[in-house]
Amino acid sequence: MVTQNVDATLIREADLDGVEKPTGEDLARRATLSATHQNITIYNTRTFEPLSVTPRIWPQARLKKHKDRAFPEWMGKPLFTRGIQDEATKKYLPPGVYKLGSIPCELHPSNPNRELYNTMGYPTCGSGHFVNPQEARMHLQRDHKSVWSREEERRAAAERQESLTLQREQTNAFTKLADSMTMNQREEAGRQAARDRMANARAAKKENHQE
Repeated sequence: MVTQNVDATLIREADLDGVEKPTGEDLARRATLSATHQNITIYNTRTFEPLSVTPRIWPQARLKKHKDRAFPEWMGKPLFTRGIQDEATKKYLPPGVYKLGSIPCELHPSNPNRELYNTMGYPTCGSGHFVNPQEARMHLQRDHKSVWSREEERRAAAERQESLTLQREQTNAFTKLADSMTMNQREEAGRQAARDRMANARAAKKENHQE
């Protein structure tokens, strides 16, 4: 079996009505069962994530295809499988080992920004097992759209403020440079005027001496 490290909350493109998704401690138990309360277990073909569904859902689920552009090699391939059928028992076994990650959702209670998020009215999310930051970000974008939108606006506003600050700093630097150049030009003009006066005085003195 192939080993995958993926998030326990991810079931990509599995937008199926009536689907009961295993979570938490129930996940490991559900993953080993082929039927629970007349349900059957199907698996994400890429991540091996188990999903408990009613038998009537399976014909719809088997038609689903991978659409996640982050994994182009999977595009268009079947999204779900029943697993591997054991020839002896005729039971379906998991196609691979599904393991949990350790990166929490941005809205997880353990986030250091949780107090700030509470004041902003952001919900709390218990998803805490993403395998990498990209998966956590995609989860936030997909499952917490309003929060993602507000955070994007905050990031854009911060970038605009940073740009304005940089522009002001550049303007101040250019102004100081211009003032410095103007002062130097004035000093140089004064020195040139003094040189001209001295040259004129020498010329006049020489002319008087000749007379």
